[in-house]
Amino acid sequence: MKWNIFKNRRSRYGFIGTVLLSLVVCVSTSCMGDYPVDDDGLLITRRGECYVSSFNLIGTDAQSVLTTSVAVDTGIDTVACTITAAVYFGTDLTNLYPRFSLVTDALVEPKVTGYEDFSSMTRQWTVVSGNRKVRKTYTINLSIHVAPTNFRATAGNAQVALTWDTPYDDGRAITKYQISYDTTERYTSTGYVVTWADIPSSNAGTTSHTVTGLTNGTGYTFEIRAVYAISNGVSSGRVAATPVAPPTP
Repeated sequence: MKWNIFKNRRSRYGFIGTVLLSLVVCVSTSCMGDYPVDDDGLLITRRGECYVSSFNLIGTDAQSVLTTSVAVDTGIDTVACTITAAVYFGTDLTNLYPRFSLVTDALVEPKVTGYEDFSSMTRQWTVVSGNRKVRKTYTINLSIHVAPTNFRATAGNAQVALTWDTPYDDGRAITKYQISYDTTERYTSTGYVVTWADIPSSNAGTTSHTVTGLTNGTGYTFEIRAVYAISNGVSSGRVAATPVAPPTP
């Protein structure tokens, strides 16, 4: 009697296990039929979107070498299929690891497997949609930017004269300069948002600018940057100065 009960239970559990296994196989087979996999084991889905949403370049020290973040509308043109990025002066262009953030289920070809040589300043990768039917080749254009050097501020009467040396130009010409400044108290406060304004009539040869209309006795903080044909340059760093009234005769 006990043996029959045990045998019945074993048969019942065996039957349940067989049913569950059949369901798993059935579901798996169904899924694989709807979404087959490619040679790399990635699902081929129904998605037709095909674009890069953000991009980065990593140096051999595992740190980003880009001067500013690159994303859609800030360096990535999804219509022209271009990625415009600036790297710091001195970057080893022969050993950079490209990182693409893509729309869901898309991939890039050729597959990125390690560090790449960007010494030509231009590289191309093709983005392939999730359904593998849409292909768009993106061109990556690099430039090398460095900050203006020897940035100095000289205080005057209700004004501050700024001077600097021209930064390195990699052939993508400087088009103008921009300045950002405010009272030192505000500029160095927590949460202050730096805003940039064009220096009037500035061009590649500009190396000085005088800020007028300041309040004597109030400290001000300044920084400038070059603007290149394809992106903004690196900040000069901050200098401070306090305008002073001339001594009374």
